[in-house]
Amino acid sequence: MRKIYENATRVIVWPGDSFSSRLASAMVYDLYGTSFMFQGSAYDFDKWFFHERYSPRWLALVQLLKKPYFSRIWVLQEIAVASNVQVLHGGIYIPWEIMFKIMTDLWHPHRRTSLSYTSNPEMRTFHQSSQSDPAHNASIMWLLYTKHGRVPNGERLRLGKLLCLCSKFKSTDARDKIFALVGLAVETTPSLIAIDYEDTPAQVYIKSTRNILSRENDHFDILSNSGIGYRKKTDVADSLSTTLPSWVADWSSQRIGFTLASRGDGTGGYCSSTHTETTIDFLHDVPESPLEILSLKGILIDTIDELGCTLDTERESGEISISDYSTTVNHWYEEAKDITFRKAKNPYPQGNQSRAEALWRTIIGDIVDQIRPAPPEFAQYFSKWVEWGAIIQSAGTRSALEDIMKKNDPQVEAMNSKLSSETIQSGMRDYSNSLAEISVGRKFCVTKDGYMGLVPPGTEEDDLVCIIAGAPTPYLLRRFKHSSSKTFPMELYQLVD
Repeated sequence: MRKIYENATRVIVWPGDSFSSRLASAMVYDLYGTSFMFQGSAYDFDKWFFHERYSPRWLALVQLLKKPYFSRIWVLQEIAVASNVQVLHGGIYIPWEIMFKIMTDLWHPHRRTSLSYTSNPEMRTFHQSSQSDPAHNASIMWLLYTKHGRVPNGERLRLGKLLCLCSKFKSTDARDKIFALVGLAVETTPSLIAIDYEDTPAQVYIKSTRNILSRENDHFDILSNSGIGYRKKTDVADSLSTTLPSWVADWSSQRIGFTLASRGDGTGGYCSSTHTETTIDFLHDVPESPLEILSLKGILIDTIDELGCTLDTERESGEISISDYSTTVNHWYEEAKDITFRKAKNPYPQGNQSRAEALWRTIIGDIVDQIRPAPPEFAQYFSKWVEWGAIIQSAGTRSALEDIMKKNDPQVEAMNSKLSSETIQSGMRDYSNSLAEISVGRKFCVTKDGYMGLVPPGTEEDDLVCIIAGAPTPYLLRRFKHSSSKTFPMELYQLVD
């Protein structure tokens, strides 16, 4: 398939049409043209189309970006290797360069909420997946697009890195989450994994993971997606989640949010033990385990003491009301604050911080827009974000919120005055986006030594905190009953580097 797309004069993408398709395509060109002609600030440009957010053509654009095409794993080859890609939508051809610019512009931290609007002013969408899956997938497509990709020197990526980058994409056949990427990887197929549909999904995942860990250097691209922390419990004995070792990722599942190892790459990311060398070994015929065991060097440093609830903003309908979202986040935050002031060290050991500062840093992973540590002025933005969330929660609905904002309430007037500042608005939005990317789908915790952290939903009290040689973040381990062996619950964010 790779050769077909490489040699094609033009690759036409048809994501599917509807009665509103032409409106969406016209909106794409309108946004693209305006972005080049507009002379004001980026903040002013955000307001340029603000009045459009409930218009038919804006909602048509949102529907275009939600098309299944942009989330299918096999389409990556179409985009990655073709020399000329055009999207055909509503009878209008859109060059991929234009399509990508619009998608990435909308994924900007100050604009991504514009993708969440629905025809109902009270409802939003995309919150359940950190608000950004469609545009995130588009950025991966662009990264792999050989004509304009940002891969250094046009080099092809290793399979482990590709799997981590493309984990949000979907496939009907679970094995295709691996097979669809083999042709894009730098390795040749026979040397890494043979495409064999006689193998079960579990066999494909185990073979590929073992080969990647044995051959590649970026071990934690793979291991950050592994573990039992996000696996759904099932009573089916032969389900994929029960047949995989804990060190093998279930690539067929759709976990919420992003791995911690993928955050902060632009500033060095997290560095708990990145200065040490990772050692990989595989153990066979271990009496207490029917599965092959991964052996890594590390040290146990702590134990989980108390956990909060999972920050879950996913709803069956795919949409969530503004009030529901605000209430859910506020409840999660208040629980985290309660645990912090009962269990965390004071002053906090990291930089001699107060517990309050350590808390606001922890729930965003101490990173904002790829900047780490988060600048100190975000303490103010966090405070205003909390105030604003309380006002939204008390209002209940968007119309009630508008009524509150019109009243002469001193607190609301003070908040209105602060929100008139572009800097405050921008900072609050950055903080909210960072919290969505880092904390949605995770639990807040405090360890027995008084450290705060963010952990997967499957974490349990008394899970062990471990520093693995070479790992960017700490990991959690769970001891087998009646055994010295341990399983991977998942990576952990904790202020210990």
